[in-house]
Amino acid sequence: MKGAVVIGGHVQGLGIVRMLGSKKIPVVLMDVTGYNVARFSKYCSKFIKMPADIFESEQKFCDFLKEKSQQYNLQDWLLFPTDDQTVAYISRNKGELSDYYTVWTPAWDVVEQCYNKKLTYSLAKKTGVPYPHTCSVEDIQELHDIAAGLCYPVIVKPAVRHKFSEATHAQFYVAENREELLDYYKLALEVISSDEILIQEMIPCRVEDNVEVGVFFCQGKISKSVTIKKIRQIPMKGGTGTSYQIIPDNPLLLGYCKDLLESINYYGICDLEFIWDQRDKTYKVIDINPRTFKWHYLSGFVGYSLPYQLYCDIYRLNPESCCHKRTNDSIKYFDEILDCSIAWYEIMKGRLKVRDYVQSIKGSRRYAVASWNDPLPFIVGTIIAPRVFWNRRVI
Repeated sequence: MKGAVVIGGHVQGLGIVRMLGSKKIPVVLMDVTGYNVARFSKYCSKFIKMPADIFESEQKFCDFLKEKSQQYNLQDWLLFPTDDQTVAYISRNKGELSDYYTVWTPAWDVVEQCYNKKLTYSLAKKTGVPYPHTCSVEDIQELHDIAAGLCYPVIVKPAVRHKFSEATHAQFYVAENREELLDYYKLALEVISSDEILIQEMIPCRVEDNVEVGVFFCQGKISKSVTIKKIRQIPMKGGTGTSYQIIPDNPLLLGYCKDLLESINYYGICDLEFIWDQRDKTYKVIDINPRTFKWHYLSGFVGYSLPYQLYCDIYRLNPESCCHKRTNDSIKYFDEILDCSIAWYEIMKGRLKVRDYVQSIKGSRRYAVASWNDPLPFIVGTIIAPRVFWNRRVI
């Protein structure tokens, strides 16, 4: 049986390991650190530690994968990248890596439309999908010229996320006025070039106005989908979700997803992020993630597992019917350690009432790490939590 190789041992990787491993599919995990929860899952067949400097060059990354394919007999195993940089490396070297693995990640001409937000918003414009007003400038002088005419607050964000996020521990800066905009633009220039900096309107919204649609897209249509809204995120002003709730699929959003993905001939698992703009009552696309995503584990509790659906489609297998049926659209998902930390922080700051927190965790719940059937990842995750918080430093 062909197995799967998951690159990244955080909660997203753990979800893939559990979903495929529970189907008796062998799963090998690779990560640059041993401090990850997925390697301790009972469904992880083998853990391979990657060199700390492996992402310094694409050639080094590819050479390592090719070496391990031969060393551990991983020929034609299915690759699952779990972060943007890994997706980019695999996509740009798909031809070379396909001699050693099965690569479902689309080619670079497709992935780049999702990877670079400038291209993403151009794609949205072309397909008629609403998106936040966004602009870019060539230099600080041009920014001076337009700054007075902007409606504040605005967001200063990267067109390509990973380099900026690694250096700043933030996804974007929020500028409340012209002076802050100029300051944040200069800060961003220390990390990325001017053509990678986007100035975007900040849509006033609640956390729950952030909606994501996870899909398995195949042959020009959405084969499977699940839709969620955020409950909390870290940081709360805008960032990575820590808790989510399943909501019914919205035909309008599914239509947007189909239009965007069909226009680039996409294949595979994808996460599309939208924000509800109360001002004009419109959903606007803000991100397309051409990979698995943090909460994809939820799909296994609503009638299908997206990674397993992909695996079966790749190897021409008939997916087993899932014992879970989609009868409860109120299932909530918690990245429990991070969610508790941001909830505690918000309570201490007086921005979250205890009764509201208690209300938010009521109902049917699923957890990113905790599992009676696979308990060791949670135990390890609790022990290494301080290290994770220090590395993130985003509250």
